[in-house]
Amino acid sequence: MTTITTTLQPREIFGTVVTTASVAETVPMALIQRLLDRHFINDWGDLDDEDAQMNSDAVNNIEGRVMSSYSWPKKVGLKENIWIISYLQSDPELQKNPDYCNTCVLFPSEY
Repeated sequence: MTTITTTLQPREIFGTVVTTASVAETVPMALIQRLLDRHFINDWGDLDDEDAQMNSDAVNNIEGRVMSSYSWPKKVGLKENIWIISYLQSDPELQKNPDYCNTCVLFPSEY
């Protein structure tokens, strides 16, 4: 097992949070919030070491894509996992622009 060290960053670097319509209609808001909390503290769910290392690099550099995948279908009756994808920007001005810095909660079929 590989040890991956990731800096805990403030939530602001993850930009504006949005969900797809189908997630908003299907997934309880409390679950969405719980998964976002996990994503923001570098608990990326069901990723292999390679993807976790790419996430760690993006968070440590505050630049790039961070992806989480959570296997919640059996617990809440969903047919798919839930993905959370963030696009990070190190530039404080771009962090305020949702076109450049955002976090989206979606189903894999919506990617």
